[in-house]
Amino acid sequence: MKYEYCPNCGSSTLVKHDATYYSCTTCGQDLYNNPRATVAVVFLKGNEALFSKRGIEPNKGKYDFPGGFIEYAEDPYQACIREIAEETGVNIQRKDMTLLTAYGAEYIPNVSVIDLIFVTTRWQGDFVPADDSAKLEWKPLSFIESNDFVPPYLGLATMLRNFT
Repeated sequence: MKYEYCPNCGSSTLVKHDATYYSCTTCGQDLYNNPRATVAVVFLKGNEALFSKRGIEPNKGKYDFPGGFIEYAEDPYQACIREIAEETGVNIQRKDMTLLTAYGAEYIPNVSVIDLIFVTTRWQGDFVPADDSAKLEWKPLSFIESNDFVPPYLGLATMLRNFT
């Protein structure tokens, strides 16, 4: 996020010290452009994963995993359950999810994210794309390494192969 005005006093007298730290010279407020937390769920079926074709920007037309932003004070597992219901129409349970890894990435210019990657092999219901997902497709794990997949989760395909 690019700060232009202090959210505390409304002044435009902000000093950008680096990509993360800002301060207001009027009221002394410190501001931090910290990463936003997101969740992504990898559905595994044999040597394939479920990929979501993005229906909106950023990266419209590219593929990622179903998921999204964690809401204020929301538990990451609850965020997975909510986001997956919104984007795929299926239900998952906390006990069936494994937190596999996390990645840092730039989501859009001036906004970075920490992506928490969960894996599941169990779900209830039929997959139907909804919300910002234009299409849901089963593809080999190697698809993660293609130019059609964003963001670049280096090493994730190998981790998932070892998970199965």
